[in-house]
Amino acid sequence: MTGGRGRKRSSAEIVREIEATRARLANDIEAAQVKLSRRGLQDEAMGRLSNIRNRATGAISGVSHSADHQASQLSHLAVDTIKRYPIVTTIIGLGLALLAFSNGRRSRPPGTVDEDMELVTRPTPRAVDLPPTSY
Repeated sequence: MTGGRGRKRSSAEIVREIEATRARLANDIEAAQVKLSRRGLQDEAMGRLSNIRNRATGAISGVSHSADHQASQLSHLAVDTIKRYPIVTTIIGLGLALLAFSNGRRSRPPGTVDEDMELVTRPTPRAVDLPPTSY
């Protein structure tokens, strides 16, 4: 047999190469067995899940930063608008407060329960209160 440069190899060199190849092959087989074992598959799955978690955490952090930035811009815009138009914003605020107050105090039909869990009763009309019926 000849080596890589055209010289003949001795049988001892060939035996050493075979032994080195067997050792590499044994190491490769052992590594494959470890990787394909239950523990090896669990470690690989956990590593992949950890990578996915890290990427998701980074994405969520980016969205959170963007939301914080937008909320900050919106609050600055609201403050600037209130400073620029104080009378208009005061009238709008009073209107919204009146609307909220009036919705909370709506009259309820007889026999319903209000926010304080008290039965709302209304006087029932008497016969003298009713308009005359025409036949």
